[in-house]
This record gives sequence, structure tokens and C-alpha cells, in this order.
Amino acid sequence: VRIVNSMAARDPEVRRCKVLALRKPQLFGGSKEEFVQCDLVLTECRILYRKDEEILLEDLLGVHVSKEPVATDPIACRVTVDSFPLFRENRKPSRRFCQAVLLFKPASTFRDNLYTALDWKKAIDVQCRQWMRTLFVSDSPTSNEEEGGAAHTDPRSFLVLINPHGGKGRAVSDYKKYVLPMLEKAEINKTVIVTERADHARELVREFDVSKIDGIVVCSGDGLLYEVVNGLMDREDWATAIRTPIGMIPSGSGNGMVSSVLHCSGEEINIQNAAFQIVRGGVAPLDVVSVQTCDGEWSYMTLNSGWGLVADVDIESEKWRNLGELRFFLGALVTVVKRELYDGRLHYLAADEEGQPHGRASSGKELDPRSSLSAPDTTQTAESLSAKKEESETPETAEKLETPETADKPPQTVVK
Repeated sequence: VRIVNSMAARDPEVRRCKVLALRKPQLFGGSKEEFVQCDLVLTECRILYRKDEEILLEDLLGVHVSKEPVATDPIACRVTVDSFPLFRENRKPSRRFCQAVLLFKPASTFRDNLYTALDWKKAIDVQCRQWMRTLFVSDSPTSNEEEGGAAHTDPRSFLVLINPHGGKGRAVSDYKKYVLPMLEKAEINKTVIVTERADHARELVREFDVSKIDGIVVCSGDGLLYEVVNGLMDREDWATAIRTPIGMIPSGSGNGMVSSVLHCSGEEINIQNAAFQIVRGGVAPLDVVSVQTCDGEWSYMTLNSGWGLVADVDIESEKWRNLGELRFFLGALVTVVKRELYDGRLHYLAADEEGQPHGRASSGKELDPRSSLSAPDTTQTAESLSAKKEESETPETAEKLETPETADKPPQTVVK
């Protein structure tokens, strides 16, 4: 049973023409391809052809126009339309590849029919990108929008980073088997780099010209995403670079970020669905949290920050990386058996109704936001808080806070 978006039930027609549509695909060199004449109709959110056949623009992968004449019909121009629609099988929705084959021959020469097919491809691409902008929040310098709000149809270009050691070590084969075919169907240009060591991705992104690409695709777990985000924030033009869209392919041990994205998109968590969401091109904003350690180093995160037991589990489980998700269970088991104790203090600024900190600690007493450097106990009196703050704010610490390197950084969350 094909699942059709209810929004596509009624939408205005954009253009129409006569084409030949493939009735039965040729299987293993069997029967001859048979085409039937029909109306090809492009609406604001779907493509209609033949009787009761449609392709939703939100399911579209790409339109390919052959530059060579059809052997059986020298004046016809062959066009293939690839899509990845959602079907319901055994009460569980899943996607599968579909392809429609069309022949354009309204004119008497192949050249004229080729121009007509290319014009239709451009119209479909524009309409598809217009439709996608109604589904996602687009807030990036490479959001494929020209002045005046019109979507352009230039081929997109991605930087693809693959961690061959992530998860069970299948990232390269997974990319070739599942991701690459989808990028090719969408006619996306790509620069593929396989990382060679820790922090390699961070170094690459720090120097790469991100103005020449429409996004970065990370084939790994959350670790490589961390490297990419920190590489973007290391740049002189970090304020613009950090807006470069990042897509995730779940090829790591823990795929927390991409799992969250797919869940919010209503998609089953797997590699093909992740690649499909990247091809669709939707962009949504994500917060970046900055942390400064006691030695003055800056770190940026998008998922979580671990300390104590959770951090030790990650470190302990590195030796079993080839076990995939099972390594976290083994790491937790070993860490718990060690019975390590962790001493620390947590302090924070309570937020008001609008989610903004208003300068009061959880005890209700006034607290200077900079007092986080002194790690005060919120149960202490105001006098003891002030004393703690004066003791901890050494000249060395004050000098660090006033250096030019930190002055031009975005507002920071300082943790000691």
C-alpha cells in the first residue's frame, strides 16, 4: 500500500505535455519495452503520468535526461525519474526505490525533444526545491536560494568524510553500497575523503574551502561529527563556516545525532533513510555549546558532554570498538566493577519563563554569571560565595578571560 501525503491531494497544475511512459520494465533481457502515450503533469507537489501513477516531489531523488537518442526511436529523448517513496508493508512503513521511464517526442527532431526534456527537468528541479523549503527550516549560506526567493537548479556539491574505523569498520562499504548510488541518482557532485587518524577530519575541515560546497556528509558515529564541528569553529571565519549544513550517515558505534534527526523526521533509522534525508536537502538549526577547560582550551559540542562514570565508559570501551554498540555495555560493566568515585560540584543559572538565565542560583540568591569560574556551592551564604569568588579569581585566570583570542569568540559557557 503506497502512503500518499494528504497535502498532495489538491494542488494546482504547473505544466503539462504528451509523453510516452514505459508500461512494463525490461527484466533480464526479456520482453521488449512497451510504451503507452499519456499526459505528463507537473503540479506544485507531485508528478502525474499514466493512469493513477504519481511521484511525490518529497520522494524524488532525481531526474536524468539521456543525451543519446533511443535505439528503437531515433527522435525520442529518454528520461528516467528516480524516487524513494514510502510503502506500508506488514503494518510497518518502509521506503523502496522506484523508477519511471518516459520518452519525449513532441517534435520531429531529437535535438528539439532533448531541449524539451531538459526544460522539464529544470522545471521539476525548481518545483521540487520550492516544495522542500515548505518542509524544512533553511538557514544556511548554501541553502540554494537566490535573491528574490527563487530556488536555482545548479548541481549540489558535498564534502564526504568517511571514518573507516567507526563502528564495526563497515563505513566505506556502506557508503559504496547505500549512499553513493543515491547521491549519483540525485546528480550530486562529491569530494570523498577517508580519514586516516584521530583529528584528521578536524584538520581537513579547518582548511577546506566550505564556500565551494553545499554541505558536509559524515559517514561515521558522533565522534567524527565532533571533529567536524570543532574544525569549523577553529577557523577564522567560524561564524559563517559553522552554518555549513552537516549530514550524518549512521556508521559508528553510537549514532545518537543521526538517530535523533531520523526520529524527528518520522523515518526508520537506517543508512538509506539517512542518505535520503541528505539528498532531500532540508536544513534545520542546531545549537552548539562551547566549553572551556581549566587549561584554557575551547571545545564545542552538539550532542552531549560526559564527565565521571559516563566519560570513563567511553574511554574504557575504545579497546572493543570493533564490537559496535556492545562495547558500551562491556565498558560500563568494567567501569562499574572498578567502583571509581568522582568528586565535583555542579552550579548553574536558573532560567526564566522564556528560557533566559536571570542571574539567580537555584537557592534564589543573586549570582554573578562569571562566578562559574569559582564553582560555588549554591547552598552557601552570599558572603561565602563572594569569598570563594575572590579566592579563585587569580591574576592568571583574569588574564585568560581578557585575552584577544577569547574576546572575539561567541558567548561561552565556562566550566571548571
